[in-house]
Amino acid sequence: MDKDLLEKKKLIHKKADERLALFRTLSLPERSAVMEGLPAHVQQTILQGLKTDEITEVIDHMDPRQAENILSRIKDDKRRLRIIRKIKTEVREKIEYFLRFHPKASMALMSFNYVLLPVNSTVGDAADALDEHYQDTGTFPEILIHENGDLVGEIPMSVLVRQRNSASLKKFLQPVSSITYQAEVIEILNLFSVSQRKKIVILDHDESVLGLIYADDALNLFGKLPAESLYGVSGLDENARPFDTSWQKFKHRYKWLVVNLLTCFFAGSMVFIFKDTLDKL
Repeated sequence: MDKDLLEKKKLIHKKADERLALFRTLSLPERSAVMEGLPAHVQQTILQGLKTDEITEVIDHMDPRQAENILSRIKDDKRRLRIIRKIKTEVREKIEYFLRFHPKASMALMSFNYVLLPVNSTVGDAADALDEHYQDTGTFPEILIHENGDLVGEIPMSVLVRQRNSASLKKFLQPVSSITYQAEVIEILNLFSVSQRKKIVILDHDESVLGLIYADDALNLFGKLPAESLYGVSGLDENARPFDTSWQKFKHRYKWLVVNLLTCFFAGSMVFIFKDTLDKL
């Protein structure tokens, strides 16, 4: 951010009464840059005063991570959804992808509380990044490590505090689970179950880091959703029970049983058609 824009940001931050008017004097790219750097309470004040179209234009000039942060400041669910529907960039695709899991998934599921450092960084570099992040957000982030843009692992905070500033982060690298943002809910929950890890890193289609999902957040957000999804996949009703009668089970599953029967007939017909070939082999 250049000096002129930095001064404008400071002015907007200080002058609460003129905040909205000053913000509107900025060009669209400047609004996006300034909005990202403002404290959360100032962002909320400005967002409350802006029109839906104005917010949409600002978000359209941001990357997905920045856009998610700004959208999370909008507490009115209906207004937030109206803005999402108007977004033109790839941000909308990612937000809508999570929304199909749960109305609040894009806001509550993805966490951006992390710093991404190159693998050749030192413990001192990590400490500086942590301090800067804490000054901006008031929270200590997860420390993710990349090599030429590809995620290669993480460094737990408990490891960092015991090492010298000159030590290389590569020595303390630990594996971290990851999955693409297009993964299904069941895939995410299965990964938590298999890996026994507390978090999963969500990757974009180009393997860059989008954010984090924590196991507790996923379970709290989805609630009964994973079970319902499993029922749907197997053709069961959510009220089905293990000790239901055979007739009740048939009523719940007959459509899937018919489909299964048809596929069996199809497989059998293929075997019959190539019977001679199979006999020769």
